[in-house]
Amino acid sequence: MSEPKQHPANGPASSPDAAHPPLKHHYDADFHVTPDYRASLPDVQNAAVADIQGAHVPIVQVGVSGFRLPLRYLTAENTQATLETTVTGTVALPSEQKGINMSRIMRGFYEFK
Repeated sequence: MSEPKQHPANGPASSPDAAHPPLKHHYDADFHVTPDYRASLPDVQNAAVADIQGAHVPIVQVGVSGFRLPLRYLTAENTQATLETTVTGTVALPSEQKGINMSRIMRGFYEFK
């Protein structure tokens, strides 16, 4: 039996099995989500990191961009002006973390506006 291929970022690649069938790279135009299909989908957010198929590599930057909200600015006359401002909020995601709650990024802006 041959050794699994080495992935440069995360070590040996895993072989597909019944729990992790190979990914398909086509879209079936006739596919419709049924209640049974929806119930069969794994809960990736609550699964152990080891149960998630894919490379265990960090993501340098993930977040929300183009988010608009009113912010108060101090003017040259030392008064406040409220302007609609477009902001970007990002975080780094370590390889052992499965995801982020992006709404928390937006809530952070509201706390300090």
